[in-house]
Amino acid sequence: MRALCVGAGVLVGVMVGVAAPARVEAQGSADQRAQADEQKSRRELGWTVLPGAWFSTDRGLGVSLSGLLYLPLDADETKPSELGLVGIVTTRGDNVLRLAPVLRFERHGYQIDGRFEVARRGGTYYGVGNDTDADAAEDFRRFKLVTSGNVLRRWRRGVHVGLAWDLTWRRALELDDDADELASGRVRGVDAGVLVGLGAVARLDTRDRVYAPTRGTLTEASAFVYSGYLGSDEDFARLSLDARAYVPIATGHVLAVHALASARSGAPPFDLLASAGDTWFLRGIAGGRMRDRHLVGAQIEYRSPMWWRLGLVLFGATGRVGHRLSELADAPWRTAAGVGLRFAAKREDHVHIRFDVGFSADGYQAYINLREAF
Repeated sequence: MRALCVGAGVLVGVMVGVAAPARVEAQGSADQRAQADEQKSRRELGWTVLPGAWFSTDRGLGVSLSGLLYLPLDADETKPSELGLVGIVTTRGDNVLRLAPVLRFERHGYQIDGRFEVARRGGTYYGVGNDTDADAAEDFRRFKLVTSGNVLRRWRRGVHVGLAWDLTWRRALELDDDADELASGRVRGVDAGVLVGLGAVARLDTRDRVYAPTRGTLTEASAFVYSGYLGSDEDFARLSLDARAYVPIATGHVLAVHALASARSGAPPFDLLASAGDTWFLRGIAGGRMRDRHLVGAQIEYRSPMWWRLGLVLFGATGRVGHRLSELADAPWRTAAGVGLRFAAKREDHVHIRFDVGFSADGYQAYINLREAF
């Protein structure tokens, strides 16, 4: 699930921020030579290992171990490339091993991100629609091999565009004995198969920093096509638009706003439909509770410092899904709201451990994670 991926990825990203070298120009003086020697040593190969953990009410407790090898591919780079290896185990039976290289060529304006993953993941299926029945929950697990990533080119300051790919081999679902609907043959995506997709990505990023930004915006649009002509067993397309803005309203106080929209065409498998309700969006609604071809939603957070390393967050969100765009416009909005605490695990890098409790008409959900929700 996404909490696993992003929680482990953030741990890796923390170390990149610590290890990132700065560009220097040695001019011959003793101080400048000493600075150059220091920067040279920081550009050498290095590695680190970091443990992590996360929790959500519907998916249980997960622990991870992340290893990072960082290396400069370009002597003039201000941030090294990295090779991350992550292992994850959860109390609900999820097991993940992921290799995640990030290759940066700053002088030429290129960045290549990759993900190679062997995973056995679980989830819950409630059906399809905006208001599914909580009593219809059916748990499932699936083993899969994944390779995905993108190649981005800096077009101008803050703007990157490029191509992306997704290749996934999946076994058939492992179902519980009471999984009637998933075992009925009426749900697309239960059987084993291969997914092959190609896409394009455009990103505008003016944030002051990656972790817990205080000002700026991040907007990303992507389009993917999965087709039998590419070797995919499923034929569908997906479009996504994600926009975030951060506004400082006082020293240490930030108002953060997030809007997103996603659409599918063709015949997507059920687990690649647009969905809402998890640790990242609509906190307070169980993961997979809202699932359909199209989704729109928004969330807002007020982030405030409290004392020492602690902070307070108030959040609210709304969203809806629909099978057709006309149904999406008529569907009722589902809402959730909650409160959270933040602990600054690395104050200099603005990395926070997040403790959130979200409430909705369905009840409440609790979450522990590393990194802000958006």
